[in-house]
Amino acid sequence: MKRRAFLLCGPALLLACGGAAPVVATPKVRETTLHLSPLTELLQAPGMVWLVDAAPKHLREAGLESAISRIVTARAFDDFKGRNGGIDLREMDEVMVASYGGVTVSGVRGLLDPGAVERAFTSRASAVDARAIDHAPDVAEDRIVRVFGMLRGVRTQVCTLGRSAALLEEGTLGPVRAAVAFAQGKLKRTKPALHTRPLDRVAELLGDAPLRFFAPGPFEGEWSKAAGGILAATTAFGARAVMVEGTLMFSFVFTGTEATSWDRDAEAVQKRLSAAFDVVSQSDLGKLARADKPKVSATTRIDKDALWLHVGYDPALLAEGIHAALDAEISEILAK
Repeated sequence: MKRRAFLLCGPALLLACGGAAPVVATPKVRETTLHLSPLTELLQAPGMVWLVDAAPKHLREAGLESAISRIVTARAFDDFKGRNGGIDLREMDEVMVASYGGVTVSGVRGLLDPGAVERAFTSRASAVDARAIDHAPDVAEDRIVRVFGMLRGVRTQVCTLGRSAALLEEGTLGPVRAAVAFAQGKLKRTKPALHTRPLDRVAELLGDAPLRFFAPGPFEGEWSKAAGGILAATTAFGARAVMVEGTLMFSFVFTGTEATSWDRDAEAVQKRLSAAFDVVSQSDLGKLARADKPKVSATTRIDKDALWLHVGYDPALLAEGIHAALDAEISEILAK
């Protein structure tokens, strides 16, 4: 899974040498008129395969900073920042990654220097094909700039939206154009992915959380056999992670239709889900990631069209396990 996003440091310091200090006019900064919060509001529904949405600052404030640093070291973050023009994912208000099959869209929201974002991309790209200014070229807070080129052999586009957000699109270009239109408020008759069936129901159920995952159905082929076959009857799947009194609680939800027999076969369905979770947590990878050692045992419940599984972990123990299971993969991701 690729997790890349662009966010740059604050403005550079201006140094004056000798003589009287020059008078420097303080630039006027105003609120952007672009619709950028949350970033998920910029994502189109057609073609979406999955979406990860995170709030790094909230994760740190929730007491997860030490756990996160065990999974991804400060050095790895710093190295990534150095290679990408000052991007520090730890300081972002929001980081999201969405897959559209052959296209991946990553984004960040927070204070950024759009010029530095662009320079970071052009300095690493093997080719820069075009640059376009889509909106308000004289107003920095509302200016939308897109740059196209080749990065690591992949067709890539970087888009900065004022000083508050940036998007990176890899693969066949398309979703970022919709994102720009959403940001400008031009798509009056079209709703973003989390306001469109079937993900709107999952978004409603999960609510706000510092870490969320979404995947719309239908789930076919091998995926239909997952979770004890429950995905075959699932319209959409979602997950969230929140801290509750020192415990990292995960909630997984499967939504169905009126024809789905969650209620009619409640006991059997919950047993199948519990059994499927046990298989995953007791697998070699599950044990390596410490998924077999929950602090709060897994429980299931059915609420109308929603089938839930809740489980809680000690964040330090879980981070240690995830580090052991995925350290190489995360290091490879951040090295790109």
